[in-house]
Amino acid sequence: MTPYDFGGAVGVGCLEADATRKCSSALTMTNFNLNSVTYKVSSLLVSNGTLVFTLGGITSFPSNFLAATLKVDGMNFAVSAATISGGQTQWANSGLSWSAGDTVSLSLTAFLPPTVTLSASPNPVTEGQSVTVTATLSRALSNAAIIPVTVTRNTSESGDHGTLASITINSDQTAGTGTITTNQDTDYEDETFTVSLDTANLPSSVTAGSPSSVPVTINDLGRTLLTSTLTVKQHGHLRGCNISNLIDNIGDDSKVDGKNWTRTSCSSNPPDPSSDALTEEDTLTYNGESYRIIRLTSEGSIPPHWQIVLGFDKRVPDEMIDVLCLWVDGSRLCLRDARDQNKRILSGPGSETRLVHNLYVFSWQKTPIGWTVEQTVPLRFSDDGSGTIGGGSGGGGTPGGSSGSSGPPGALGPPPGSSGSGGGGTPGGSSGSSGPPGALGPPPGSSGSGGGVG
Repeated sequence: MTPYDFGGAVGVGCLEADATRKCSSALTMTNFNLNSVTYKVSSLLVSNGTLVFTLGGITSFPSNFLAATLKVDGMNFAVSAATISGGQTQWANSGLSWSAGDTVSLSLTAFLPPTVTLSASPNPVTEGQSVTVTATLSRALSNAAIIPVTVTRNTSESGDHGTLASITINSDQTAGTGTITTNQDTDYEDETFTVSLDTANLPSSVTAGSPSSVPVTINDLGRTLLTSTLTVKQHGHLRGCNISNLIDNIGDDSKVDGKNWTRTSCSSNPPDPSSDALTEEDTLTYNGESYRIIRLTSEGSIPPHWQIVLGFDKRVPDEMIDVLCLWVDGSRLCLRDARDQNKRILSGPGSETRLVHNLYVFSWQKTPIGWTVEQTVPLRFSDDGSGTIGGGSGGGGTPGGSSGSSGPPGALGPPPGSSGSGGGGTPGGSSGSSGPPGALGPPPGSSGSGGGVG
């Protein structure tokens, strides 16, 4: 810049009190942008040794300039050390002395504190598990920063989860974490709470970014209806024969090529390991109706985003869709959230495409759930406690019960702690004692064995 004589003061710009509005155009750049806001240097002058720097069009000096430094001819003037009034800053005894026509170098450096944002994982979190809250800086600091946070209940109640007061981000690091525990309660409802930055008490070394808060959902475990542990025998398949073997044989509702449709590729004993993962049928008895789980696959999509497909042997009513959830290795998939609900499938080559008989499909897109061959996967079905569930049948009791006669299709065993019935099938098996949670009985026509699980 080239200073201009304002009559007793030498500088650039316009003196607001000067009626003649003597203005200098010697400053090479008067406008600058900070945090998407444009500012204009109105004047910069030295009067009796006092350096005066003024931003035009503002009534108070921006707070993000408080850590700025004005550099004039190699001399640094910290804004924090200046006297500030409105949009004007003054440094007394600056040691500067200019004459009209002098060339002076000028720079303004503003320290922009890094932003801090929040995230939470896993979210949703299953009740009884912990959620990790992460505070992330846009860039590392040379000193540790303690980030204050608040935890606010939304639909959650006292005792549903813990709290968190702050997260520490160590020096030269960009992130720090804190943990909030969740607790299993007696109801069957999901709950929510929110973790937020305590913006009023943030350290001056950081500013709040976006998101500054994160809502967290606690997935309720619900009432257990069925549990199972399956070993994957075919890539992507936990349960079910190939769809091409399940097509409706032109109006014959029970057979395909003379074979019962449910056993076409799973009829060997033991089952062909390439076609099925389980030797028995999975049956869920709910509100007095039995639903066989025909298919459960992880397919399509690009890992780690998988499509999960669940198939029942009959249409699932709306009241059951509203409350039933499938848990795969701890991850919850509720029927009400499925993209496809009771969808029918067509299969077959070209013009021979036919409807897959007795297969009603639910599918969830872009899930993080997948499995590989020989992996053991725990499964669980739950509801909100509103429906009625059936009792165990076929092969119940503790080891040692005698063999029973042929029994009906296996249904759901009693909940944990209940007594299992012994010697499933027709009368003849001796009674067994209480067992662990009920597994599923054998398929139709098989012999119910004494000494299974209750």
